[in-house]
Amino acid sequence: MVTRPAHLQQGAIQRLTQAGYEPVSLPLLQITPIEIDTSAASSVRSHILNLDLYSKVIFISRNAARIGADLIDQYWPQLPVGVEWIAIGQGTADELSQAGIQAAINPGIDSEALLDSSQLQELGDQRILLIKGVGGRELLQQELERRGAKVDPIAVYHRSACVYTDTELNAQLAEAVDAILLTSGEALSALEQLNLPWRHQCLLIVPSERIATQASEMNYQNVQIAAGASDSAMLDALNLHY
Repeated sequence: MVTRPAHLQQGAIQRLTQAGYEPVSLPLLQITPIEIDTSAASSVRSHILNLDLYSKVIFISRNAARIGADLIDQYWPQLPVGVEWIAIGQGTADELSQAGIQAAINPGIDSEALLDSSQLQELGDQRILLIKGVGGRELLQQELERRGAKVDPIAVYHRSACVYTDTELNAQLAEAVDAILLTSGEALSALEQLNLPWRHQCLLIVPSERIATQASEMNYQNVQIAAGASDSAMLDALNLHY
C-alpha cells in the first residue's frame, strides 16, 4: 500500500509495478499550499523577498521544496548569489533540482541527521531560512539557534489527514495488503485513524528509527527501517522481505 500524498504517488507505483509487486494507492495526507496573496502570508512573502540576506536556506521536505521553489521563482527570476541551499533527503534535492536549485543533500532523511552534518556545526551569527509545513517538530530550529544561528521558519503548506468512509476503504482495499509504505510520522498517525483492523499485522516500511519507534509503540509487529524516504529506498527495504 502506497501512502504518499496523491501528487507523489506515481513514481512509487511505477517502481513497484516494474519490480513485480501489486501496488495499491491510499494517500494518507493531503498537502495544500498556503495562499501567498493573503494578509496571513505577509511574513512568508517578506522572508522570500529578503532571500539574499540569508547564509543558508533549508528545505525540510519534498513538499517544502516543490512549493517553496515555486514561491522563490515568483519573486526571484534569478536566484540570489552567496546562498547555500540545503535539502533534507534525496527526494527533496531532486525537487529542487527540477526547479533549477542545486542543493547540498544531508546524509540522512531527518532533522537529527542534518544536525550531524559538518556545515551546521559552527554557525556564529548566520541567518538561516527554514522552509517547512505548518506545525511539525521544532528540534531543528531550536538546535540551530542554540548553535548561534538566527533562524526564520516559514510554513508554505498545510498537511491534513485524508478522510475515508468505510465504504471508500472497502472499495479501495478489497482485501488486506501485505505491506504498507510510510514516509512520515504524520502519515503513521493518519493510518491509525482508519478502520483497517489488519494494519498492525502488515509489514510496515518506515524511513527512520524515530518513526519505527513510534510504530512499535502503536503495536505494529513487523517494522522495517528503510535507508530513507525515497521511492528507491522504500523498494529496497521491501525487497529484503520478498
